[in-house]
Amino acid sequence: MVQTWIRMELVPLPTSEQPAALLYWNPDSGELVGDEVASVRQLISDTLVQGLTGDLARVELSDPYRKPTELAAVLSQHYLVIPEPVTDVPVFLTESSTTVN
Repeated sequence: MVQTWIRMELVPLPTSEQPAALLYWNPDSGELVGDEVASVRQLISDTLVQGLTGDLARVELSDPYRKPTELAAVLSQHYLVIPEPVTDVPVFLTESSTTVN
């Protein structure tokens, strides 16, 4: 079975203090790999505790690692997200990056 991966370039919004990042996300398994994955994981954890703000406050969060709408809501508060479907994660990332799920 072919796994679905999404390459996500995260460009910080001018009002965000988050670092730029390049992540690969598998919505089926909830796996994230790439640079700055620890800071994105912390951002997701903080948002699960504190909730979303503004118009996004209406989005109920249950599993942002597996639900695209929820992950998009969390990330869009701090980033412009440029997604691109890919067939696999580059080998150098899987060998050198932290995996989170």
